[in-house]
Amino acid sequence: MRHPTPPIVSVILPVRDGERYLDEAVRSVLGQELTELELVIVDDGSTDSTPRIAASYPAARYLRLEPCGVSAARNAGVKASRGEYLAFLDADDVWHPAKLRSQVDILRRHAEIGYVTCQAELFLQKGCERPASLKPELFSSPQPALIPSALCVRRSVFERVGPFDPRLALSEDTDWFLRAKDAGFIHHLLPEVLVRKRVHPGSVSLRGTPGPSP
Repeated sequence: MRHPTPPIVSVILPVRDGERYLDEAVRSVLGQELTELELVIVDDGSTDSTPRIAASYPAARYLRLEPCGVSAARNAGVKASRGEYLAFLDADDVWHPAKLRSQVDILRRHAEIGYVTCQAELFLQKGCERPASLKPELFSSPQPALIPSALCVRRSVFERVGPFDPRLALSEDTDWFLRAKDAGFIHHLLPEVLVRKRVHPGSVSLRGTPGPSP
């Protein structure tokens, strides 16, 4: 029996109770210019209509977990995926159509680069006020983003760095990027804005706010 050709990129989308934003996130993945991808939606114990929304996209794989946290959900998605490259998208963020194509192009042309990120722009969910902890200028200019939604990484590099640490309730993404840096993997930052990061009351301590390299 012949097996289907593995996708170039596996997109891991963790979600918990993301009914308000999941559809927009999924559409931004399925609308990518690079189409040789698989989308793995990992449901971290949602109690809203997330399962129904995920099931409405037959092109996506859907994994249902008991509540375990975003790191464990991402890691489960990686284990279930097959792509040469890995990318992650939080359920309340949105990608530009050129995101994966631009990042994979860099990784294919430069074997020395282990992972690629990009610029991101913050935007407020309609009807929400700007949190006092976020300066106004963060919303008026692009920010270099070391966040999962901006990351595309070689699977071989991710495996050597190791998974996201499920013991960390916050800053698990910062921990991963620090470990990648300490391991000596080369990082490339694209100058284009390829991620839109939503700010809303449900943001977990506004985790993953774009910022400079650690």
